[in-house]
Amino acid sequence: MSIRRRAVVCAALVSLVLGAVVGPVSAAPAAQLSVNVLIGTACLSGSGPAETRHHLALFTKYGKLRSWFAARSDGDGAWEGCFPGGLFGGINGGDRIRVRAAGTEKTVKVPKLVLRIDRVADTISGRVAPGQAVTLLIVPGGFGIGGRDDPIIANAAGDGEGRYTARVRKQRDLRGADTVLAVTPPPCLEGVCELPPGTDSFQLLAGVPFVSIHFGSNELSGWSVNTQPSFKLFSPKGERKGGATTNNLIFGLYFAKMTNRFGNAAYPEARDIVTSDIASDARLVVPASRLQASYRSDTVSGRCMANARYLLTSSDSGLQTRGRTGADGTFTRDFGGKVNLLRGERVTLACAYPTGDLFQRTVATQR
Repeated sequence: MSIRRRAVVCAALVSLVLGAVVGPVSAAPAAQLSVNVLIGTACLSGSGPAETRHHLALFTKYGKLRSWFAARSDGDGAWEGCFPGGLFGGINGGDRIRVRAAGTEKTVKVPKLVLRIDRVADTISGRVAPGQAVTLLIVPGGFGIGGRDDPIIANAAGDGEGRYTARVRKQRDLRGADTVLAVTPPPCLEGVCELPPGTDSFQLLAGVPFVSIHFGSNELSGWSVNTQPSFKLFSPKGERKGGATTNNLIFGLYFAKMTNRFGNAAYPEARDIVTSDIASDARLVVPASRLQASYRSDTVSGRCMANARYLLTSSDSGLQTRGRTGADGTFTRDFGGKVNLLRGERVTLACAYPTGDLFQRTVATQR
């Protein structure tokens, strides 16, 4: 699956994480209105009177109307919906949300949650309301390459100025492409909920910073906590070949195209070095890679970094398998009888650096 497609399903991941790790949150009694907001998206859910039309309005911090929609609650009082606008209609910290239902009205101020992630120090820090508790859900990433543990939960609380820091090194070695979800106030764990009825919940999603290098392309992609991550490309001798600076999209996703000083595309080649300010250990040596896929013998072989975990996927036949390269960076997989590779379909190899950064290469199957 491409990085772009993952951006589309990112919000679905949050629902899965909250459902599988945190457990269900009981709907508030009919007399109470509540909202559940994933900051940065245009969608939210909540609870209120059962079988009732709920009117939602989104305002700026200064009271100017941004958008609105209406949703009808189910028999338990739960409702959900999205403000029009897609990626450009996201709910931001400082916005106000007004919900009306059955003659009851409530206006909620969206907190300015902040997440900062240091994958080298294994710390997660940020800001909440002073004294406010926050729960951090950390989900192993690598986009299916594997080799990681189950999700973990860490807790922290804002100090007098709202700053918090969670050190998770004893629980988890943070690596690029892990996912962190901050939830405040802390959710109901294992079905036990001590929050008062009508309590509003706010979440902020961020990825542990990483870089994905694509063979034959000057495009880099990944996650960054910096608003404008920058990248540099060097030859094996340390000569500057190009670089890029870009802006983040939703949840810190970014796409950057590296160019040289003349404005032409700059392509990473074998043994080149890519560096970035997304993390202090983001210094990646481009491997001397190869990838071959045969539709006649249903075999795939290739090369990337030595002793690297890798993921093989295909566009049509449903291939999805994991493994680890040898000491020389090579591997061979024979799928005879298990996967029927089709003529001309695309096979993608994704190899993980120890930091969690990725190198990807795609080929079409041949004889």
